Amino acid sequence: MHSSKFFGGSSDSSSDSESPQQKISDHRYKEDFEEIQCLGNGSYGKVTRCKHKLDLMEYAVKKIKIGYHDRDVILREASTHAKMHHKHIVRYHQAWIENLQPKNDDMRGSSSAGEDTAALFIQMECCPMTLHDLLSKETGLKGRFMMAKQIVEGVCFIHANEFVHRDLGTKNIFVGASQAQDEKEIKIGDFGIAVFCKKGEKVQVDAEGNKTYRAPEAETGPIDAKADVYSLGIILFMLLHPTTSGTERKNSLDKLKRKEFPDAWKNESYRPLKSLLSDMLAENPDDRPSAEEVLPRVQDLSPLFEVCSLLVMPSCPMHVSWCIEVKVIAISYDIYFLFMKNLFGITMRLCKAKKSGWMEKLTRSWRPVKKLTRRRGLKLLERMARRRRRKLELGLWR
Repeated sequence: MHSSKFFGGSSDSSSDSESPQQKISDHRYKEDFEEIQCLGNGSYGKVTRCKHKLDLMEYAVKKIKIGYHDRDVILREASTHAKMHHKHIVRYHQAWIENLQPKNDDMRGSSSAGEDTAALFIQMECCPMTLHDLLSKETGLKGRFMMAKQIVEGVCFIHANEFVHRDLGTKNIFVGASQAQDEKEIKIGDFGIAVFCKKGEKVQVDAEGNKTYRAPEAETGPIDAKADVYSLGIILFMLLHPTTSGTERKNSLDKLKRKEFPDAWKNESYRPLKSLLSDMLAENPDDRPSAEEVLPRVQDLSPLFEVCSLLVMPSCPMHVSWCIEVKVIAISYDIYFLFMKNLFGITMRLCKAKKSGWMEKLTRSWRPVKKLTRRRGLKLLERMARRRRRKLELGLWR
């Protein structure tokens, strides 16, 4: 009987007896796991939600037929995923190869009747929901912003290890299980077509992955990590601009690629976000920022979405009045902030003729003032939100 090959364990080469890995039968998957449901198809195989018969924990097991694609390409997915240890990457547990007789609907491709076929099994953390599923359910802009930041952090880790994912999309980004509604943990998965790419170099690849998120240079020419940045820009837009239907989402994405932004983003406060997306979706990959450069710019958008989260109020007769009042306060806050900024600017220009030490002190003192004014503006809006919600609970708006 042929023994299955095992990835992720170690054996004692000095021992004369067979190691535990060598004693694993050809039917290890069926012996150790109980299938619950099909979660979908990955790059080259089928992903199934399974329950381990020994530890009673649920896992996602990906089955990939060897022979339908190049063997080295298939094994590369397991070796690549095994290197990704990060809180925003789907956790890899182990992988092994079995000789089995698959059914036609188990994996892609087919084999002649009775012919043994090798398959690679990858055991991973189970994340039953994808970002694609969540987009139609999550409404809070602050929650969407937190998810966007986690995705960028995960991509930064992938690029730091000199890999290009090449297939970033809402269906390959997962939501961690057993997370609270406002504390969702996002994880990137499916490294089926990921490639190794050293910094400063490019690799020639075929046009693979979802065309919606694919960078222009990935169609024909060589790519580098900037191809993932383009895909990341599309994902950030889909997260931060909620849509109600697939048609509306498609039209919004078509306009985005022409650098046409939604009417709701005409406010001056959205300028940093529009500038970031424009840079990430540049046609020339050399004009795009790296993922490491994108992360701080995304973090700087936090105050914008903290304010936007306060605008999500239940429908009531006073909703229009509430929106007008918030806009008036926001405008007043902007004027106050602009006044303080100009005051410091004038003072700094006057100090240019003085000692340089004065100017450095003023520059350092501007940062806490800027932070203080922003904090006061947010606190004012928070007090208004609490007051409105309290009146709604008491029935004063009905």
